[in-house]
Amino acid sequence: MWGRLLSLAELGFDVHAVVTLKMRPSGIEISHVRKMVSRLDLIDRSPNWKGIISSFPVQVASRSGLAHLKLLEHYSLALAESEFSFPVFENKTLNADKRVFRIHNNESRFMSELAGVERNWLRRMYYREESKRFSSFSPKAFAAIDQLWFSSFDQYNDYILLRPEDNRKAAWLPPPVDVKAFVSPAMKTCKQVLFVGGLSVLSNIEAIDWYMSGVHPKLKRIDGYRFVIAGNTRGLPVSPIILKAATDACCTLFTNVADLSPLYEQSAVFINCMVRGASIKMKTVNAAEKGLPIVSTTVGNEGTGFINGQHICIADTQETFTKSIDNLLSSPSAGLEMAERAQSFVRSRYRHVEQIKSLLEMEKGEVALQ
Repeated sequence: MWGRLLSLAELGFDVHAVVTLKMRPSGIEISHVRKMVSRLDLIDRSPNWKGIISSFPVQVASRSGLAHLKLLEHYSLALAESEFSFPVFENKTLNADKRVFRIHNNESRFMSELAGVERNWLRRMYYREESKRFSSFSPKAFAAIDQLWFSSFDQYNDYILLRPEDNRKAAWLPPPVDVKAFVSPAMKTCKQVLFVGGLSVLSNIEAIDWYMSGVHPKLKRIDGYRFVIAGNTRGLPVSPIILKAATDACCTLFTNVADLSPLYEQSAVFINCMVRGASIKMKTVNAAEKGLPIVSTTVGNEGTGFINGQHICIADTQETFTKSIDNLLSSPSAGLEMAERAQSFVRSRYRHVEQIKSLLEMEKGEVALQ
């Protein structure tokens, strides 16, 4: 979202940013945002329990304050980040030439998959109910909007297949990337395999468990092989599954590292072994930015647009996943060529400013951004 705000500012728009909050940001953070916008409104979300009695999903109902904010300007564009922000389109004072949703996830599927890995029965019930509500709510919300900008290439394709009449309404808009931060792919002769992801995220914990149980033991026969796990814990205790993995002699855990660049530089292969999850997997795109060849499950590659065998190696069983990593570790030149193709693809297709400009097809004006 920050990248989109920067892109709109770069295009010359005056941005009115409306942000719904669960936790109050610091004064420094607010000041940083104010430098990029002409107006900033902060709206506290309603308690989740109020959404339980609503016909809307809780995540939508908790942002009901968007419907009551006084919007006095005329906007060229009203851009709502995800279905969560739908109440802004119920605001009777909103006067906008074009109304757009930025689609982050298949929310119904995402909630369903969270229910599948959640162990707390109360939260599991909540995710299941949200999944049902989104399955009904999202299509109706999409129908009421002028344009849909999908972050996920796969979700965009799925939508068009189901609704070919919306071909001109929907578009794939990948997340922004910083081309200045790209690292040129290089020949790597080391045997280090890297996984980077939020260490408090259940789907990442499940992924690490999947890798450690059936892939890691088979790769330990390779001289010099090491598996590195890195990620942010968000202040939560590290999962016992990850702590157990870190006790292995060929595995190293890094938590809350300020700069991951050295880990990418010291690794020969990046993996994304997620077995569930919705929308685009930015960890996979980030690995391409850092110049590493990638082995991923189909889920781990979802939404990126990468093609198996050209930009990435796709493997969905522990046996094929092991073989794919082994092949890249034993053939650095093949890994280098794949990494170069993946990075070239990101450079050409993840051009946020140019794509937004093309999608808007309008004169510069004032933008309402949620």
